[in-house]
Amino acid sequence: MIVALPAAHPRGFTGVVERYLQRSTTLTVGRFDVGTERDVPPVDSVYRRWRLQRPEAPASASTLADCDGFQRVVALVDCTTNDDSERWFEFVPRYADVVRNRPPEHRGLFCLVVSGHAELLPSGGPALQLRHWRGFVDSLDVKILVREAWRVTAARAFGVGQALREALISEFSSGDIELAVHLLDRPLGDLLAPADALTAFGRVRGWSADQVPEWKRGSLLVVDGRERTHPARLAVDDVRLKEVERHIWRAEVEVLFPFIEDERGRVVTEWRGELSLSLQRRSVKTATGQVLDQPDQLELSHIVERLGVLPGTQALRDWLSLLHSVRNDLAHLRPGSREDVLRVAEMALR
Repeated sequence: MIVALPAAHPRGFTGVVERYLQRSTTLTVGRFDVGTERDVPPVDSVYRRWRLQRPEAPASASTLADCDGFQRVVALVDCTTNDDSERWFEFVPRYADVVRNRPPEHRGLFCLVVSGHAELLPSGGPALQLRHWRGFVDSLDVKILVREAWRVTAARAFGVGQALREALISEFSSGDIELAVHLLDRPLGDLLAPADALTAFGRVRGWSADQVPEWKRGSLLVVDGRERTHPARLAVDDVRLKEVERHIWRAEVEVLFPFIEDERGRVVTEWRGELSLSLQRRSVKTATGQVLDQPDQLELSHIVERLGVLPGTQALRDWLSLLHSVRNDLAHLRPGSREDVLRVAEMALR
């Protein structure tokens, strides 16, 4: 098996694979780093690593397949630290052809972990599986990571502001765990204006506006089953920087729309009597001619207007007007203004 990662891949991935194999198989799992075996033919590396008896004939895929010491073994080969992995891409398919008809107990297995070599990877076959690291981390995974990190590092009140931070980090990271960790401690104000942070991260990855987004570079991702350009790659391109706003909008819709509707429902419940009396005197007629004569039908702007005649409601009307402004922006497919959203997050904690 070959596990192919983009150049920007999760750190420690090979170690995770090693622990998984050790738990899930009765075979002997051995790992070695190709970076410590530079300029050594793969078959010689295997004979050396497993201290196998050398054959009289020149070592090859066939002699390795016949070697008793390499039966019921999983060779986990970490190629992520060495750019010169082509010789392994040639050797492993040859070995797979030799052992393809042998039962599992009479052959050794290879698991290569490689990165950034999409154009050089061999084709899969009956005895050689090729798996790309694509779409395995979704938005829920990132949110669980963020929530757990915050739980461990600090006792924070998890209000609408924290929920929005969580959603923004999930949107921006798009399954990129390193970016999620990088953004963990950013305040909400920075996440609502993320261009500088995302651009700096993209520069560190070596991305630029003149590069086509590619999976092998890590700048083209699959998130929740859909392909998308990494937001940090968007940020390094002035032409596409506007697309980052779409990620902000999605996060705000996820968090703020339900919150605003809950607030509308709360106010309708608390002021139902006054609103019902007002509607009995004069119903609301919408631009489409619909007549609203029940409190639950009222939008935020209608509630603000009806409460305007009642004393002591100024603070409530200001709050509802703020929510209406943010909701109006979201309904028109644009993020709420940074100032408005920050005020909502702050006032929601009071």
